[in-house]
Amino acid sequence: MLALALVVAACGSSGGSSSSTETETTGGTETTSGSGSGGETVANVPFTGFEKNLPKCYSEPTKEPLTIGYASPTLVNEATATEAKVIKLEAERLGGTVIMEDAGGEPDKQVSDLQRLISRGVKALIVFPLDAKALGPVLGQAKKAGIPVIGITANNEGPNPGPGFNSQVLERAGEAGYVQAKKMAELVPKGSEIGQINLAFPVAVIEYLIAQGKHWAEEFGLKPVALTSNPNDEIAGGETAMTGLLGQAPNIAGVMAYNDESATGAYAAARQQGKKVALIGNNGGALAYTSIESGKIDASAQYQVVGIASCAVKGAFDLAQGKKVPQAVAPSEVKLLDKETIAEVPSWEEQIKEQFGKSE
Repeated sequence: MLALALVVAACGSSGGSSSSTETETTGGTETTSGSGSGGETVANVPFTGFEKNLPKCYSEPTKEPLTIGYASPTLVNEATATEAKVIKLEAERLGGTVIMEDAGGEPDKQVSDLQRLISRGVKALIVFPLDAKALGPVLGQAKKAGIPVIGITANNEGPNPGPGFNSQVLERAGEAGYVQAKKMAELVPKGSEIGQINLAFPVAVIEYLIAQGKHWAEEFGLKPVALTSNPNDEIAGGETAMTGLLGQAPNIAGVMAYNDESATGAYAAARQQGKKVALIGNNGGALAYTSIESGKIDASAQYQVVGIASCAVKGAFDLAQGKKVPQAVAPSEVKLLDKETIAEVPSWEEQIKEQFGKSE
């Protein structure tokens, strides 16, 4: 299963003024327009890629009883389940409805999910792709049917969201890697060896997070020396991955993991071997709070899931209403959760309650 350490965003439905220049990319061509963007670009944040020049989310779209489709990668973990809930709530707030499909972590099923959504005549699609490259043909069918598509982190590697995507919202995975590395540099001495844990099968946003974490760790004077994979995306898988890390590099002082399950499982493996290792997770859901409070992990980088999901819906409404939508990033920065900040950083449930007047 796929706990996509991934995910996404906070900040709710703040509007903002309209941008004078926006970029829409469809199948590799870029055009500019003057509607759809909230207009505020990210400044002075540690992005190393093209994200640093992108606007934060979109302005408030026109309310309309639209039906949009959402192709979720999986609904089995807290992050993606929260995202799905927010997509539904935000669409309803704007007067619309959502037809939702759950791929269950299977790329082939996500293709058939999209075919079903297209056949039901939705006005726009939101896709969090498991394998964006594999979706090209089915997204071509969406284009032929006149259905625009907005991705959630469809492509971290360049300014084109990928074939078939009109635009995308990026999660700030590069910033999450920075947040992890900066905190690790505070926890262990300069020059320390550290390890990383990723997912056993490739997911582009996770691979990007790991690469950025490695880059920034080196910038902070640390030595990433080993990488292992969580085979099942769960706490037990994190324990297995940590056992492998300690076998490869028994002197590591810290570990940065792609999700909080892996970091929490790593604690158990380190404890069994009598090792004291700094542990930093990613996601920032309920498990992060409990693992930090109990002393199992030191910190987590919290994606702002609520804001990214809300932003994707706004983009989908804009596209359905004929507007050209630029690529954007999460409307709020990645938050550091540790013992000092945990009381100050609201949980996803608290964010939903504040934004929609409902809790999870």
